[in-house]
Amino acid sequence: MLRYSLWLKSVSHAATELDSVRPQSAGEEQLHLQLALAISKEEHDREERRRRAEEAKEEAKVQMVIEQSRREEQVITYFSLFLILRISKKAKNIRANNCFL
Repeated sequence: MLRYSLWLKSVSHAATELDSVRPQSAGEEQLHLQLALAISKEEHDREERRRRAEEAKEEAKVQMVIEQSRREEQVITYFSLFLILRISKKAKNIRANNCFL
């Protein structure tokens, strides 16, 4: 019985608290709604800014990888040309030496 009495007091206290925060007029309710909407919009805008910043970071990473890939491809191309020229030069030297034999 004591537990029920404590529970009843707790429920009664919660109901009283709820009544104390409930808007007392239509104007006050309108202010509560406007405040809730403003808070929600601010949270949305903050999340949107965070998401855009994250996307910008990811885009920067992608651009860095693309640029690194281009540089590596350029090095490979230059090295390939170097090897081709070197082989070509050796081939010319061999042909020139064979002509004198």
